[in-house]
Amino acid sequence: KQQLLNTYVNNVTMKETISAIENMISENRKSYVVAINVDVVMKMEKDPYLKKISDEADLTLVDGQPLVWISKMKGNTPIREKISGSDLVPELLDELSRENRSVFILGGLGDTAKKAAKKVKKHYPGMSIAGTYAPPLGFEKDAKEIEKINHLVAKTHPDLLLACFGCPKQEKWIYENIKKYDAKVS
Repeated sequence: KQQLLNTYVNNVTMKETISAIENMISENRKSYVVAINVDVVMKMEKDPYLKKISDEADLTLVDGQPLVWISKMKGNTPIREKISGSDLVPELLDELSRENRSVFILGGLGDTAKKAAKKVKKHYPGMSIAGTYAPPLGFEKDAKEIEKINHLVAKTHPDLLLACFGCPKQEKWIYENIKKYDAKVS
């Protein structure tokens, strides 16, 4: 990782990112990935816990062109590529579907996770849907709900967990629960 403003990031391309995630899955090593943009960097100024989570991530990706520009202006090694989650997920699912991997989609409101799973299955037929769940609002303050989520994920053993709660809720939930559920990469 290299320093960028108040945090550390991996200076990787999309291809390198996908390869790294595939390796984490193959090595069966519980890992997590975060993507930061200017908004997240600003949140870190007031939230040292979020900064710790980002700094300790197995991969911290630059998800914002302004951060790429700042890296060039600062005189450090410029960030080679912006890797947003919205660009990464389709490419990653495409690659993992060729290996018949599994994904658990967590988050959203109502039946959003189920609708997303249907789209994943349609566009990436080799991808196995391990499960979906949309927890109720405020779940992060409910120990029984967190335990339920961990159990749902753990019993399916997904290769990939996509947590979609928004920042910083998803990063904090993953960091605090990664050892309690059985997904290879979150």
